[in-house]
Amino acid sequence: MRIVSCFETADPLLNWTRRMRLDAVLLLLFFVVMCDRLTQNPLHEALGTASLLIVCTHLLVNRTWLRQHFGAWFGMAVRRPRRPSVKNRISTISNVVLLATFAASFISGVMCSQTLFASVTPQVWRMDLSHVALSLWFFLAAAVHVGLHARLVLGKWETSLRTRVPGWVVVFGKYGILAILIVLSVRIWIRRDFAFLLMCEMSYITVARDELFFAMPVDLAILFCAVAVVVYALAVMVYGRN
Repeated sequence: MRIVSCFETADPLLNWTRRMRLDAVLLLLFFVVMCDRLTQNPLHEALGTASLLIVCTHLLVNRTWLRQHFGAWFGMAVRRPRRPSVKNRISTISNVVLLATFAASFISGVMCSQTLFASVTPQVWRMDLSHVALSLWFFLAAAVHVGLHARLVLGKWETSLRTRVPGWVVVFGKYGILAILIVLSVRIWIRRDFAFLLMCEMSYITVARDELFFAMPVDLAILFCAVAVVVYALAVMVYGRN
């Protein structure tokens, strides 16, 4: 619990800053794990296992939120509003889906392990087609999660930016970036056959034989940003920036 205590100091701003940094490290780690074509399998499995430790730390740091929303399921006395707002319900659903898809991705990864857990998993499990599909579902759920929580940061940046440049520049730039991301992500979605992958009809992300080594990470980053920005835009429309 010594690590968790670093996020529970007497300074709320310091706690928030450290939690944001932990989330940033976790997000970066997830992204690197998705690029197993570059890291190769041994490092891929090691980083995936490390992500479990950071996720557990994240859950411990946010245990108060978990107790408020799910404590009643385990017989804990909790105090919560009778009618949760739409914002809270969406946040709860997003968190549940994110945790469920991470668990499914991690468990399926252990089942088809070729390095760290290979000695305890049957050979037939290593031919399973679901791990990459479940990992992509988790990747998209993480993008939605980031988009919902980006209001806390991007909303302040946008407000600050409007004081420095004309409002029409901010609007034009914002929707211009959104349009570019959507167009690029649609092309990536088709080229990488992500639809077939999500339905467990493929075991690997489609890669061209002669493509550059950094093409897949760039495509994944664009897809992640596109989903997060679209969700952020919808969240701002539904319940504002605060």
